Amino acid sequence: MKTPIIEIWRFKSRKEAGDSWRNPPERTLHSA
Repeated sequence: MKTPIIEIWRFKSRKEAGDSWRNPPERTLHSA
């Protein structure tokens, strides 16, 4: 794995934050 763990974690957290910001909490809860 060439990508540092911190980069993956930062990308993952950024993606999750974007998803939660885009979708209402209840809709996110339903799909989970």
